[in-house]
This record gives sequence, C-alpha cells and structure tokens, in this order.
Amino acid sequence: MPPDGPLCLIARNDPPKIPCDLCGGEAIYVLEDYDEETLHHYCRECLAHAGYDPDDANSISNSPRSGICGYVEDPDAAVLWYPPGWSAGDIASGEPGESPDETPDTILSKDIAEIEATITAIIRDTGPHIDAFVEAEWAVYGDKGARMARDTVMAFCTFMRLDYGAKTDGWDAPSVQQCLVEELSKNPLIMDAWLENAVPILCRFLTHMEEAGRITNASGLISALEEAEPAFKEAVMNRQKDQDIFEYLLEKLEDSGIDLDDLGAVANFAMKELLTIAGFDSDDERFHNLTQGGTLDNYNDNLRITMIVARCEEFHDQFEDDAVIERCREIAGALSVHPDSPLLRGDPVLWSAGIIYAACQDMGLIRRGRSAPPVVEAISRIFGFERASLQNKARALRAFLQD
Repeated sequence: MPPDGPLCLIARNDPPKIPCDLCGGEAIYVLEDYDEETLHHYCRECLAHAGYDPDDANSISNSPRSGICGYVEDPDAAVLWYPPGWSAGDIASGEPGESPDETPDTILSKDIAEIEATITAIIRDTGPHIDAFVEAEWAVYGDKGARMARDTVMAFCTFMRLDYGAKTDGWDAPSVQQCLVEELSKNPLIMDAWLENAVPILCRFLTHMEEAGRITNASGLISALEEAEPAFKEAVMNRQKDQDIFEYLLEKLEDSGIDLDDLGAVANFAMKELLTIAGFDSDDERFHNLTQGGTLDNYNDNLRITMIVARCEEFHDQFEDDAVIERCREIAGALSVHPDSPLLRGDPVLWSAGIIYAACQDMGLIRRGRSAPPVVEAISRIFGFERASLQNKARALRAFLQD
C-alpha cells in the first residue's frame, strides 16, 4: 500500500506462536491443570498422549481474549489483555450490557413486545384447540377450573415457545420437564389448589392435543411431567419460603420500633437479619461493612454481595456437608473487603458461579481428569455459563485472593 494513499495498515492480528509443552512444536489446544492452577498447551498429537479427554481442551483462537470470550462482560477478565496502566474501572462503563440506547425501560418494552408477539402466535396456531380444551374443563370443573386451565396452559405454551422455540408438536420430554420446574414454578398462579392441579391440567391438555391430531407423543410427555411434578412443587414452595422470609422481616421490623421511613436503618436491620437467616454471624468482622450504616449506594452494594453469597448457599443444598459452603463464605468474605471491590463489578451471577467453582477446586471436587466432573456440569447448568467461563472466573478471583 503506498504510504501516501488514503488508507494505511496500522495493525495486524497475527496469532502468537505458542509452543507445545511436550514437543516444542506449535500448540493448537489449551487445557487447564486443576492441581497446579495453570494452563498447558499441546499440539494435536501430544494432546492424545497427555492423558486428557480432547473434550476438555479448548482451541487456541486468534484473539487477545482467547479463553475469555465465553464470559459475560467482565472488566476483571478483560483488563488482563489491555496495555499496562489500564484498570478494570477504566474499562467498565456502567452495568454489563448497558448502553445509551438500552435503558431498563426500553429493555422492558422489548420483553413485553416479545411476550405479546408470542401469545399472538400461540393463539393463531393453537387457539381453537385451547378454547375447546377449556370448554371441556368447564363442563367438568366449572368456571374456576376453566380459568385455572386456561391460565396454566397459556403460561406453559408461552414459556415453551419463548424459551425453547417449540410449538406443541415440537415438545419433548426434557424440555417440558425443564419448563415445568424452572419456568412455570417461578410464575405460580395465585389461586387455591393450583399447585395440586397444574400438572394434571397439563396432562389432560396433552391428551386433548393428541386426540385432536396435533401431537403423537402425549404418553411420553405426560410421564415426563408426572416424573418432574415433585421437583415442580418443591420449587413453588421455595418461592413461598422466600415470601415467608419477607413477611418475617416485616414483622421483625415492626417489633423493633425502627422508623420505616429511615431507609438506612431499615436496610441495616434487614441486612443483619438476612445474614443470620443465611447462617452467618452478623458480628463477624468480615461482614462489618455489610451491617454498618451508610449511604443508599452502600446498601445497594451490600445487597449485591449478600445475593452473590445467597446463590452459593442455594447451590450448597447439593452437598452432604458444609465444607464447600464454608469455603465459599471465606472466599466471598475476602473479596468483599478487597480494596478493589471486585464483587461490585461484572455479572453477580457469574461471581457466584466462580466462587462455587473455586471452592470445589479447593475441596478436591474438581480435578484434572478425562471428563468434566458432575459438579462442573451442575454449576454450568444451574448458572448458565460454559466451563471456560467458570475456569476463567475462578482464576480471576484467585488473583484478588493473592493480593
């Protein structure tokens, strides 16, 4: 290109030459060693002799964010690839994914528009069959039963199409189970007897749809729903437990004599109670900054940290002892008092997942091997992050723990 031309090349993304750990040739795979907490690089031939499952290895991509691209926006990870002098605070520009054109109001409007469009599509595709089913329910169960049936079926069909992209003729056993437990349970109908009747209503609807010739696998879907019903009921009751905790806090506030118009005092009191409910000692010095008076911004920050730990607490139900959750509390406590305040940046859900991942590593539950341990699959499934993102977050938080 002529130097005096209108365009000039100022940079070229040449991939770095990374040597294979074994033979010294060019590596094309990267793999994390859980024992040494380091990365190993292999060529194709040497990876086969390294004692690892190729599924555990990631390709070395031609990107300065190689190994981090699975992240939700996270300045703590991105800063590792910036020139010297940059900090995570320089990179962060508000909440992850936030832009001038996308305010909470515009995002909410988009969500509402998407839901309305989905409901319109369901009515156009399945509306007559839903109407016929509801009429049959009315004949047997009356007005209240018919309303419950319509609301239950419409909610379930909406979730199936919105979250799984599936019309009724595309439903399968895994998706209906997941939708029942993870979606419908979070949106319970405030109606007497709904908890006991939701699954039977859906089962009768599936039978109706098969009789109408719209599906051919009703028996398999019904079995799947009935199998998942106990988990569905437990999930709904957990929501009720959250409501009970909120009512308990209100009752304690009223008995305490605290002025409910004093938001600072209310937040301070509620924080102490939440820590106690979660099994913490509210007088522990690690949580001193969570339970002392301050500005409303301070309380928002403290609530964010408390929720990060609360997600760890909820995941802890999968373990038989308290070793993992105690380690989670130690990690979260150390990060919460770090001068760089890492827990206040990035995706809080990813922080919870990363803390659990690191704690499981420390407890020996995640070690190098030929496949991902079940606990890694559980963390990935529950929190919605790829294994690479979990590994990178755990590595990033350990950097703070070493400071």
